[in-house]
Amino acid sequence: MKEREYLRLKRQIENEYRQKIEALELIWKMAGKSPGRPERLPRLAVQQLVRAFLDQSRDDDFSLDEVFKYLRQTAPNVAVNRGSLSRVLQRLVLNGELELVSRGRGNKPSRYRRAEGAPKAA
Repeated sequence: MKEREYLRLKRQIENEYRQKIEALELIWKMAGKSPGRPERLPRLAVQQLVRAFLDQSRDDDFSLDEVFKYLRQTAPNVAVNRGSLSRVLQRLVLNGELELVSRGRGNKPSRYRRAEGAPKAA
């Protein structure tokens, strides 16, 4: 392994770690809120949680339903609007981080996957 490759891998791992810590801290803050109505997340927080899902997921394609289920398990005290989640996925497609594998129709959801060459952590 050459020094350049080592430094690249080190930066990548540090970025992934930092992103996961930020997502965990966000979940911790939201869990500390008073019981009752779940807290709504800002868009950037939803993006962080989606990226955490991408880091945890395999390289297979996925649907909004799978991301939503992951968020419900990871942060049960946090309310995530499915429409907001859908818009975040669309933004990630526009940014080139995700690819739209198939557009949903009727009761068949859209399928996404991490874009070729997209970094593991953004």
